[in-house]
Amino acid sequence: VKYKGVMNFHYESLNWTGLHSFVALNSYQMILPTRDGGAISAASCQLDALMAYRRTNHWPGSSIQIGMIADVGNDLRASTNKFEQFGWRPLTRTAALNAMG
Repeated sequence: VKYKGVMNFHYESLNWTGLHSFVALNSYQMILPTRDGGAISAASCQLDALMAYRRTNHWPGSSIQIGMIADVGNDLRASTNKFEQFGWRPLTRTAALNAMG
């Protein structure tokens, strides 16, 4: 669903002038997938490829993975345990919003 929405925006934006930025928020599961996160990882890879394609054509396009955010997402508990094995901790919502300016 997320990729479909981004593709719709991509096609619509091709006719716009003055678009200065196009940022897609990607899932951390592309970096450290969960057991049932294969589809999310695949969609994240597609988003990255689309943004690379846009930049190749001199159109705005960036994708970022900001990591896991506490109290957000469907598989937070399982992912938190997996991340903590590597010494990573989820961001708070406030910290994530502050990091984005």
